[in-house]
Amino acid sequence: MKRTSEQDIVFDWDEILNMEGNSGPYLQYTYARCRSVIAKSNSQIDPERSRKTTDLTNPDGLVLRTLYRFDEVVTQAAEELSPSLVANFLYDLAQRYNNFYNVETILKAPVGKKEFRLWLTHATAEILKKGLYLLGIEVPSRM
Repeated sequence: MKRTSEQDIVFDWDEILNMEGNSGPYLQYTYARCRSVIAKSNSQIDPERSRKTTDLTNPDGLVLRTLYRFDEVVTQAAEELSPSLVANFLYDLAQRYNNFYNVETILKAPVGKKEFRLWLTHATAEILKKGLYLLGIEVPSRM
């Protein structure tokens, strides 16, 4: 799905099952990671209250700015009949979220930041779920 219709497709099991590259399992793993963080939080996420913050770090901001492009990318992919746009967008989002996850604390963040970061995690999971659905890929809750 990550290739355009003009590119040759070479079937390679190693590439397809790669957990670290631009692959379905990598996107599924990121979704499962998001769900795991949310489950461990034992918190209710209030979208109206949680998404408000004025103290963004660079990783926070990169994920947030990427999330807001989803509808635009889906529309463009439909107009151009190019699912690769969605696949590549999801890969970009997963990379940015995983960088954020590795750099920032989420569950032990100070009050205010914790709620925002949990909302960001929830929003990332929802976008990944919707995008993977559009690509015909199932989303596991655990991996």
